[in-house]
Amino acid sequence: MYSHDNGEVWGLTEQEGMILTSGDDNKVMMWNPESRTMEKTWEVSSRRAKAKRGGASTMSRLPDSQCSRSIAGNDSWFAVAGNDGKVSIRAARDPTELHLLGDSTEWIEVMSFSPDGKYLAVGSHDNHVYVYTTSDWKLHGKCRGHSSYIMALDWCAESKIIRSNCGAYELLFFVAETCDQDPSGRSNY
Repeated sequence: MYSHDNGEVWGLTEQEGMILTSGDDNKVMMWNPESRTMEKTWEVSSRRAKAKRGGASTMSRLPDSQCSRSIAGNDSWFAVAGNDGKVSIRAARDPTELHLLGDSTEWIEVMSFSPDGKYLAVGSHDNHVYVYTTSDWKLHGKCRGHSSYIMALDWCAESKIIRSNCGAYELLFFVAETCDQDPSGRSNY
């Protein structure tokens, strides 16, 4: 029997028929839902960093960088966010860390790859959505406009619009190409 321990489980995503989870215990676990078994496990991080600003509450005694808050995956990549606001990018076939994204100043609650696989949107507790290009993992842009932390986001099917919701319950729409807010997004999309 396998499970997460030492705190809470925060991250959940599906990737190629497998379920990935992450939590406060410095573990990313891959589960096979058909056989109901745990297939693999990896570290969230070997870094020992504290959050720049307050991270999410945790019962774990591990460093913030080793406590995961969110996980997102597609057919090629998966992204794991630490409680320190950093996001590690790993290849689906080889989960060693390939890139470390560090533009957020607070912890990440939600992330999502665009349906076409060209972008990764990262929703931060610093009230911004960071958009990265998956071809080079560079910051494509920052979506600004929320007055509270980002708690949910998703993409339109064409990968052109990001819809996000924050702790103040604002529903905002952003054009992915420019990261500009579309104030008429609710009626346009």
